[in-house]
Amino acid sequence: PMADAKDPAQPEAPTKTETDPKKTEQSTEAPLPKKADVLRNLPSKADLLTKPPFDWIFLKNDDVLSVKPLQPRPKTLDQINEKRKQLAQPPKSPPRMPGESQDAYAVRLRQAAEENRKLKEKFDSVEVELPDSTQVAEEEEDSSYKLNVDKFISEITNFEDIVLRRVDLLLDKGELEDAYELLLFVDRRHLGWPGCDERMNRFLLLDAQGKLARREAEEAFVLLE
Repeated sequence: PMADAKDPAQPEAPTKTETDPKKTEQSTEAPLPKKADVLRNLPSKADLLTKPPFDWIFLKNDDVLSVKPLQPRPKTLDQINEKRKQLAQPPKSPPRMPGESQDAYAVRLRQAAEENRKLKEKFDSVEVELPDSTQVAEEEEDSSYKLNVDKFISEITNFEDIVLRRVDLLLDKGELEDAYELLLFVDRRHLGWPGCDERMNRFLLLDAQGKLARREAEEAFVLLE
């Protein structure tokens, strides 16, 4: 598990629905990996294509949780924060219905306020589910729980973005076929995923440059066009 030393930036004691990520283990008796480590040691192309997909949650102490793909996506944390921003605005009171008594209207106002409060609470936390292979503390009944956004979460990287990071490395090394295979993989999972088109354009440019170097001018210009 993560170190037990108290971090003043962390909450004192999370509630049952506001679980402390210290209770999770990505492998038996092993500490959670650090952000710098996972970014430096990206999954291989073979692992990305064959193993179950996952998202990374970067915690505020730089530890990383691997979790089953989150919703909404893409840009999970941006979408959650945008929804929270909208819910922070004072809700508009529903209009009073014709013939509705003052008492009935007051009840309906209270119900609307309660629904808005519950919705705010929902988006204050991210519901996560750990991969099937992850060890959890014995007192936990299952591998799913909630993480408070403000208290714990620094960043979320979706699986497709992890794949695109590997694509960048493959393009850097000129391994175009492998990069193209992963680009198609992302496109099949989520058509129009942000950043995919830019990588595809880079792939086409590098492929065309290679063909020009091999004096395959016609094929190169077709790609460039």
